[in-house]
Parts: sequence; C-alpha cells; structure tokens
Amino acid sequence: MKTLLQQLAGFNTWANQKLTEYILSFPEDLYQKDVISSFPSIHLTLLHMWSAEHIWWQRLKLMENINRPQDYFKGSTQEVIQNLFLM
Repeated sequence: MKTLLQQLAGFNTWANQKLTEYILSFPEDLYQKDVISSFPSIHLTLLHMWSAEHIWWQRLKLMENINRPQDYFKGSTQEVIQNLFLM
C-alpha cells in the first residue's frame, strides 16, 4: 500500500508540474481572464487545486480544524503555483 501511495503522489506531482509549466507559458493577463469552466479563471482553478491538496494534507496529519487557502489567499497566480508544490 505504501508503494502505491508513493506512486500516486509522484504522479500527482508530475501532472501538476506539467500543467503549471504549460500555464506559465501563457501571458499573465490570461490568468485572471474569465473562462467558461468549473471555475471562472485559471487563477481560481489553480487556487482550488492548492486548496484541495492542502485539505488532504491536513487530513493525513489528522488535523481537526481544516482550512482552505481559497478562503483567505489573495496573492498572485505564481504564488499559488509555488504553494501548490510546497505540499
């Protein structure tokens, strides 16, 4: 089971890296541009991804009070990406 979880975590990191490398190739004005999707912008989609990973990390650490970065974070898209990889 440990090996499987390590493989899944490795794939998750690889997939996030590929996605963010692609997104960082866009002009910055596109990060906040409205799009028809689950979330209204690339920035908010990445913020959701960070929040979801942050929530799972807190659950794995058996934390009782879970917080979501999307509820308080006001930084740039680049900062969201940096935090996504700090998990």
